[in-house]
Amino acid sequence: MPEKPSRAATLLAGTVLLGVGVALGALLANKSAPYDDAFITLRYARNFAEGHGFVYNPGETVLGTSSPLYGLTIGLLARVTGADPLLFANWVSALSLAVAGWYAFRLVAADFDLFAASVVAISVVINPFLVSTWGGEWLVAIAAMAAGFFYYRASSMMASAVAFSIAVLLRAEAILGAALVVSAMR
Repeated sequence: MPEKPSRAATLLAGTVLLGVGVALGALLANKSAPYDDAFITLRYARNFAEGHGFVYNPGETVLGTSSPLYGLTIGLLARVTGADPLLFANWVSALSLAVAGWYAFRLVAADFDLFAASVVAISVVINPFLVSTWGGEWLVAIAAMAAGFFYYRASSMMASAVAFSIAVLLRAEAILGAALVVSAMR
């Protein structure tokens, strides 16, 4: 088994990878368009930000977004700042992708060498599936799940539970990650 890296080396490599993730995210934030499901949620966010309520069409109270928490959060940010909800969705995606890569790196670095941890982190950051969900809630949920697994591994059950709760509130399917952790505790 390869020698575990020192804490300083892990933090340095992880910080560099986090910076690369943020840089890639910044590039994608200005050049990518969210997938179609994200546009539905962003329309709810825009209407909320403009004072029409959390609706797809003003005057019609039908909930049709797959992630109300994400839509309300983006809408609230846009309402408070006056910025376009798409801008927030892009930057939240960029930061979430970097955070997911960071936690994946830290999780693998706990048991393997820097090379293995770096490969995993880079694989997360450039994963086409994750990039294809740009602008939506999945990247935030993936980052929260990565944090949940990391904190479970670090024996911080409260932090793990909070992270998985956030993930599940964003995407119900994230319950599968939480179920893995719960089943491993038995």
